[in-house]
Amino acid sequence: MKYFKFLRFDLREGILKKYKSYLALACLILIAFLDIQTKAEAVGNKLTLGEYMFCIYGGIKRYVPTMGDPFKAPYLWLLNHLLILYFTLNYTPTDLNGFGQQTIYRSGGRLTWWFSKCSWQIIASVMYYAVSWLCLGALSALNGISPSLEITPTVFIYVPPGSGVVPFDRLNLASELLLLPLLTTVSLGMLQLTLSIIIKPQVAYIASAAILIMSSHTQSPLLLGNYAMAVRSDRIITEGMNASAGIVSMIALSVICAALGALKFRKYDILCKEE
Repeated sequence: MKYFKFLRFDLREGILKKYKSYLALACLILIAFLDIQTKAEAVGNKLTLGEYMFCIYGGIKRYVPTMGDPFKAPYLWLLNHLLILYFTLNYTPTDLNGFGQQTIYRSGGRLTWWFSKCSWQIIASVMYYAVSWLCLGALSALNGISPSLEITPTVFIYVPPGSGVVPFDRLNLASELLLLPLLTTVSLGMLQLTLSIIIKPQVAYIASAAILIMSSHTQSPLLLGNYAMAVRSDRIITEGMNASAGIVSMIALSVICAALGALKFRKYDILCKEE
């Protein structure tokens, strides 16, 4: 029962009262949609919903340092993840130094409080993506865009796939466009949540940002951000990232972070941290 009381409080304070952050993310999707639409219409292309999502969540091709070809960061891809991680950064530390401290003392439910925060982190990330998807779906419907999640090679005008492209006519990348970006944000959010009770939240955020930036620069299974780039999927390029491996890795990281956080929080000195 205590868990559900904690969670109900977290959902109210950490989601319902944060509506401005959802509006900010919706504005990002609107700006991205209009930009992609303008570019598509300029060359006479008619993109599907999946191709709009590919342009937003697709990332960039594997970077190979070459003279005259400087690294170009995938700003839209980075903004999507970094905004959500920023929006979920301070809620737990703020609650811990405020009302949460009182509820922990009164209930004695340290682990209950912690696992409620883990659940909130996951639910909040899902909600941010749900708002993005709904916004993108509504804009597509209003503009008569096909709701198909299939992509065609035409989309590579906007997101270059790199070398070693696997030939295809049409390809459904539902897991790469829906599940993997979400799991990436969830797993990094869980890492950020755990680090925030060990070090300062700002340092935890810098760590998350560093992982994402390094992922965009270097293709490696050790950098989880690679799995969230559809353009690097092994279904598009040879020696690409495998979706199943990414799903397992990110779920494992989330579980490990929740467990380590629980072990740490059992002996956490709340008063010392506040000071």
